Amino acid sequence: MSFEKSIGTLESAKGSSGPDYVIYTPKEELPRAVVQVVFGFNENVETYESCGFVEALTSSGYVVCFLKLRGFVPNGTVNFGDFETFSDDISALFAFMRQTYRRLPLILYGHDFGSLIVRDYIAYSENNIDGAIISGTWDNASKLGSEKLKTKFDILIHGKDFCGKYNEKKVFGYNTVNDVKYYYSCSSYLQTLLLLEKVSDPEWSANVPLSLPVLLVSGSDDALENEGNGTSYVYSRLEDAELCELKLKRYDGCEHAPHFGSCKDNVFEDITAWIGDVCQGVVDWGTLKI
Repeated sequence: MSFEKSIGTLESAKGSSGPDYVIYTPKEELPRAVVQVVFGFNENVETYESCGFVEALTSSGYVVCFLKLRGFVPNGTVNFGDFETFSDDISALFAFMRQTYRRLPLILYGHDFGSLIVRDYIAYSENNIDGAIISGTWDNASKLGSEKLKTKFDILIHGKDFCGKYNEKKVFGYNTVNDVKYYYSCSSYLQTLLLLEKVSDPEWSANVPLSLPVLLVSGSDDALENEGNGTSYVYSRLEDAELCELKLKRYDGCEHAPHFGSCKDNVFEDITAWIGDVCQGVVDWGTLKI
């Protein structure tokens, strides 16, 4: 293995315990950048380690860190509070990493549900990251109105912590692989709808900093792409906003999570190369400022 693994718990601004984190540090390479990963539904930190994602990045000199998202239980139950706290947690982990890696570029990577969190972060948080990678994302706000009303009614009748099976087609825009169902609390499902609505708003792309390098990653066989509201559509929105450094990588024959599929080696190669380009751009910009 090309990395050392450490686990801990962040301390919140108020001194209470925050979310758990996992950090993978390169053993043989000098660190070149810090990559924070926000994973999606039906994923966890271990899946990124077992598929080779962590090995690929750390062997290229990138420190990889994860937050264990609050409210996500291994048995598939989702019960978190206000979705805005995810952005606060991302900032907190980056601040923690800055204590050790003061001058390294900061990259934020999000897949699936994590891509929505990343999109919210880059548009609406006061961030100082150097690049963002958005994988397996989508827009779906036009279909959420009735689902929001139904969920609010469920909260009124059953209470906000009531957990039940909700129809993920309303959120994702398609039936998930193998008809996976997620057990949400009423309040968490509503927060998921509100997050998707926020990043699907026409004003979202206008709030992304024009100078922020963004890479979008998609599988050609992702059902979201077939619905017409997947990663390619989000790319077109950012293209219309005229971001200075914007790239889309689509992988033929891969589905929603190309970093786990047959094309994963190509995905890892492209991601590490793109991060390298961002690192070089940070160095060049620092030279110009001097």
